[in-house]
Amino acid sequence: MRSIRTAAVALAGSATLLALAAAPSGAATAAATPANPSGPVESVLCGSGWNGLSVVALTTKGSTACGTAHRVADAYGKAVEVKYRKVVTLHVDDARWKCRERQGDPNPYTECVNLKDRGEKVQLVS
Repeated sequence: MRSIRTAAVALAGSATLLALAAAPSGAATAAATPANPSGPVESVLCGSGWNGLSVVALTTKGSTACGTAHRVADAYGKAVEVKYRKVVTLHVDDARWKCRERQGDPNPYTECVNLKDRGEKVQLVS
């Protein structure tokens, strides 16, 4: 089976653009950046989630982040089914997450950021 390469892009503030490409194993690592001085961030493909969207965890915690990523995706789906809002704040695993739509290339995607640890993100992409 051919390896599949995907890319996840996270905009950290207005100064740093971090592009992460997933390796055939489903994860890629990037070095520490000014936006995430705590260390390397991995892009982990976590399968499909709410509304059939792909769930991607941008994390320093490795593949263990997929459980949290799916709980965030499910909570986001429940919140927007009740009332659509441009920005949604969620409480998942004792942390607050802020979700909003971002412009992708070419399609928009939803990105949720852990407000306690901004290096932890979940992206929902089509």
